[in-house]
Amino acid sequence: MIKIFLFLMVFVMLFVGLGFLIYKAVGRAPEKRRVLLACILLLLVILLVVVPAFFFAQFLTVKEVFSFGINSLVGVAGFNKWLAKALIAALLIPFVFGMRYVFSFSRSKRRVGTIILGVYTVGYFMLMYTATQGKYFRHDTGEPTVWYSYDTYEGCYRVSSTPGYDTRTGGKLEPVTPEIAPQIEKRKCSRKKIETLDEMFFDPITGQPLKWYYKADDGSYEFFSSPGYHTLTGKKLEPVTPEIAVRIREEAKSKEKYDKEMEEELSRRQRELERQQVNRAFLEKYIYLDSPKKAAPKTVLVLIYEIINARELAQDQGLTSEIENLLKKKGCSISSNVFKPAFCEDGFLEELLGGSGQILSRLQFRKFADYLLVAEESVNLTLKKGLDDLTVCEISLQCRLFRHDGQEVDSRSVAQKGIGRDGQSAKQVANVKVAEQVVALLELL
Repeated sequence: MIKIFLFLMVFVMLFVGLGFLIYKAVGRAPEKRRVLLACILLLLVILLVVVPAFFFAQFLTVKEVFSFGINSLVGVAGFNKWLAKALIAALLIPFVFGMRYVFSFSRSKRRVGTIILGVYTVGYFMLMYTATQGKYFRHDTGEPTVWYSYDTYEGCYRVSSTPGYDTRTGGKLEPVTPEIAPQIEKRKCSRKKIETLDEMFFDPITGQPLKWYYKADDGSYEFFSSPGYHTLTGKKLEPVTPEIAVRIREEAKSKEKYDKEMEEELSRRQRELERQQVNRAFLEKYIYLDSPKKAAPKTVLVLIYEIINARELAQDQGLTSEIENLLKKKGCSISSNVFKPAFCEDGFLEELLGGSGQILSRLQFRKFADYLLVAEESVNLTLKKGLDDLTVCEISLQCRLFRHDGQEVDSRSVAQKGIGRDGQSAKQVANVKVAEQVVALLELL
């Protein structure tokens, strides 16, 4: 900066001297040529002196800023000189553009140049602030860059980047010495509550405590990074002792174990809830959950399906009712059909007719009945000529009996004939005979 000031002084003196010479030269010239001669001499001065001086002043300014930035980063913050040069060079790019725009004839460019230089200045000072944090001495001379005072109430050190007096205690700020610097670093007045406790309770070199604690009435601990007093209770913070450190570690391990167990329990409950939700959706798809639950032992659900064609089954309500009525007389309870149409559509009925009852356990069939009687019925009607045109109905039934857990208890074939004046009456007679035979089979349970 001194070089720039000296350059400006020399430039002003040179400009004044040239102006005086121009004035003398013009004064001796003939009166008609004085104006022309003055303009020519002034133009020569501008081209040969002012313009080069302007560019040289810009170059000198950039050079001084570059040197000042490097000296600040290296001398004060202790940066590597090549890293400092790289940082300052990167910052000088917007600075050069700002300098060019500031001296532009365009008003908009001058405004942009002013903004660029302003942002550059703020950025430079922020860089220096960040780089000098935690630095107590200059790297090049060893002179202190921080002044301190001791706060007896808080039990810690307060620091400032300039000499003077502490604004809180009024004590005079003293320059930092090599002996006091380590103490300031450990006991600086920036006490804060420690939310996440680590294992570093003591200084590994001096053995001095690094944490202070407050024990609440419920036995819990609160930890702080420096000594002082608790802001809510006003009680003095105590330094951590080896006994307290051992107790804290044991409690931390117990808490960690408890937290892990709770996390596992919550995870298990979450998985169980998800499983229940999936199972609930499965149940709602295939059964009527609002169906009456079984009220007595030996509750039976009867499902008789007649073969209509090769790909279609239809429930035979007549035969089903005959079997249910006989079962009631034998002391059994009858369950209503709990299965939705989707049960048949998705092939579970075919599985039952094929002898596989695993689906009953998954559908919690035990809540609705103890047994499931499912049968596939084949009906054949024949008209007999000469016997008053009577109709013969032949029923073949393939029965399967399952327990509520899906285990197959019995599997048998039943066949009976019935005669009537028409197909309906013949079917009714055959239904009665088949029902009696099926119930006789069930009496073995």
